[in-house]
Amino acid sequence: APDAGREYVGAYATRWANSQPWRPQSRARMVHVIDSQIKTRWATTPIRSLRSSAVQAWVGEMTASGLAPSTVESYYRVLGAVMKAAKRDHLIAESPTDGITLPRSERNASALVPLTVEQVHAIADAAPEHYRALVLTSAGLGLRQGEACGLTVDRIDFLRQTVRIDRQLISPSGKGQVVFGPPKTPSSNRVMTLPNSVRDVLAAHLARFGSGPDGLVFTSNTGASLRRSTWGKAYKSAAKTVGVDSSTHDLRHHCASVLIS
Repeated sequence: APDAGREYVGAYATRWANSQPWRPQSRARMVHVIDSQIKTRWATTPIRSLRSSAVQAWVGEMTASGLAPSTVESYYRVLGAVMKAAKRDHLIAESPTDGITLPRSERNASALVPLTVEQVHAIADAAPEHYRALVLTSAGLGLRQGEACGLTVDRIDFLRQTVRIDRQLISPSGKGQVVFGPPKTPSSNRVMTLPNSVRDVLAAHLARFGSGPDGLVFTSNTGASLRRSTWGKAYKSAAKTVGVDSSTHDLRHHCASVLIS
């Protein structure tokens, strides 16, 4: 229609986000991208006035600023989803995000080198004492950040040597309250065998520090629920100390490589 597409990109993006059935963690991430990347650039741009050349320039500027190709692509895909929704609403005939050239990632799957057992133990030794068991447990069970931070004593069966993962700890950005939420995907609900080495580490950790709020196995240095960002920073600092460029997700890769070998 001639009068379609007059709504501003920023307002429509917010309205689109509010209608999505996302989990809290996903919502916080998507809203952050919309507020910090899309609305700051096109808050008052009518949807019908957004051109592919402007989107391509945005991608080029983000790349030139030093953002990783994966980050640039993630921001672009949020805008792409908004514009596809506008097309479905018949506000525009074509999406201005179609046909955009994205930066090529220099890293591929074959370049991934998992952490060795020695490196994992070195990182654990370099971490603050109350995080050492968290490093080894994450590596031994292949837990995601939220799953590790949300592990509670009642999910560990020391007698049968199993661990049940059926939730994770969700840490909203800013100072929002940390709460339990469902795992990342339905298939993430699982019961795993508890290896002897991890069992012993967990037992020693609980004997030394006890459990935290809601029976949490791992807590911050103040005994509070452990935010994913706090754990991530502590891990990166320990990895840097031993000369390893690594994030907590690499512990998950390590577990997979050990199981395969």
